[in-house]
Amino acid sequence: MLEITILKVRHGGDTKLEARLEAQKVRPHIESCDVFSVEGSCATRDSAEHYELEQMDAQDKLDDIRDFFEVQSMIHTLNENPREAPTSRAWGDRIERYIFINKTPVYVSERWDDQKKASDLSEQHDSGEGLIDRAVDLLQAGHLQDSVNSFYEGLILDMGVIVQRDRHIAGNFLEAEQTIRDKYKKLKSKEVIRLKLVIGSNHRPELYTNLPVQVLSLVEESSLQVPSYRRAIELVRRDVPKDDVIPVLNAAAKEMLEYKNFRT
Repeated sequence: MLEITILKVRHGGDTKLEARLEAQKVRPHIESCDVFSVEGSCATRDSAEHYELEQMDAQDKLDDIRDFFEVQSMIHTLNENPREAPTSRAWGDRIERYIFINKTPVYVSERWDDQKKASDLSEQHDSGEGLIDRAVDLLQAGHLQDSVNSFYEGLILDMGVIVQRDRHIAGNFLEAEQTIRDKYKKLKSKEVIRLKLVIGSNHRPELYTNLPVQVLSLVEESSLQVPSYRRAIELVRRDVPKDDVIPVLNAAAKEMLEYKNFRT
């Protein structure tokens, strides 16, 4: 039996220190689970298995965290992306260190068999994020309507990717238990395997599975997007018509300016 807990997290922060503090919230969950699942955005099956084996190899062969520091930069990176913020990398590095210290088996939640599909999704995500970043710049420069249009176009692309990824992750829950038992000898005969999975707070894989899952948010309210922007995300996720989304994004843009909160 697989006992699944989905941890909604903030992958990073406004500074590297803040990113490390966000990662620290995850540490008790790494210590209390049997298997820890990293997100692995658009990772192929080969890439996921390579990463899992390298993590397992490091845990088997290295005894000291200082040794792990030396090889950490050489371990295969699942999310190698030139757009990745330094704070996101700081968050990921700290998570990997906690995994090593606790010798926790790793399972990658995304493992796409179709490499082109994974690549296309990654490119679409980057395009969507680029439009959203542009929207923030336009908003700060005083171009409200252009900003709202760019937010909408970016969300359409980005949420299109997120929904496909969430469906994929949920589908992988069905094969995860056998994959984990086959890979990790110490878990082969364990009656209940506690799997904890981290994922960004905009994701909802729990919507696409019939398996029982527990969902916990580790993101503080003050670190979330403004309320209207969160509503816009949910409307786009549900494929609500544009005419119903634009007024919500207008309100979101005004809230961002009022509260000086441009998180997306």
